[in-house]
Amino acid sequence: MANGKIRNGKTDWPARAVGFGVILGMIALWEAAFHLRWLNLSLFPPPSQFLGFLAESEFSIGFGPERMEMHTAILSSFVRIAAGLSLAFAFALVVAIAISGSRYTRYALTPLLQFLAPMAPIAWIPVGIILFGLSNATAIFIVFMGTAFSLTLAAITAVQGVSPELLRTGAILGATGFKKWRYVVLPAIMPEVFLMMRLNFFGAWMAVLAAEMVGSRDGLGAVILIGRESSNPNLILIGMSLIAVSGFIIDRILLLIQRRILWWNPTLTSQAQ
Repeated sequence: MANGKIRNGKTDWPARAVGFGVILGMIALWEAAFHLRWLNLSLFPPPSQFLGFLAESEFSIGFGPERMEMHTAILSSFVRIAAGLSLAFAFALVVAIAISGSRYTRYALTPLLQFLAPMAPIAWIPVGIILFGLSNATAIFIVFMGTAFSLTLAAITAVQGVSPELLRTGAILGATGFKKWRYVVLPAIMPEVFLMMRLNFFGAWMAVLAAEMVGSRDGLGAVILIGRESSNPNLILIGMSLIAVSGFIIDRILLLIQRRILWWNPTLTSQAQ
């Protein structure tokens, strides 16, 4: 690929090394600016300071029953985003196939989906709090509502784009009725819908964090909330760093699933980064 990520089926490690080098260079400049007092960074301590604070606190924050381990915070956010995205993905596939089976249903429901799809996940936070209070269900609801409708529209487009030749081949082999949807249409659209879900991940990730910052007792958003309430810049930057690293890891996991499990669409697989 021309983007330098993959070339002739092999990962372009030199190009990736340049990317990591830029990140390391920015961290080194940050450290130098702090220790040489080029800038007043008392409210923006470098990694050596806030990571040291994290080690000194034994990788936990808070006191007594409110004490939260960092691995618990990360796992809580992971579970919420995974549950919300999984529900949205399943909803999109089922609803898109059901709608595509009838043109009347498609004409009736597609405008509603188009109306709801542009709404940012964060806009659903007040609704989620009203319905579920400050709970895990609220964060999962926000992720679901923020991604399900755009995924469904993508799935409908994917169903409409299934190759007629593929459908005819399936019919010749006996894939008619329900079998056509199960063995031909569903496998054909899954890679495209999964790619759309991965592209929507970062918006959903931000929505989960925003929901946790509203008043959740755990999760990475809660780490930043506690840091803000205690005026502790070390804790705020710890939360920001964990959010960045965790988001990157989740995206890589989704990419791995896309390449290794949904491998049968070579075009989408080769374009995945």
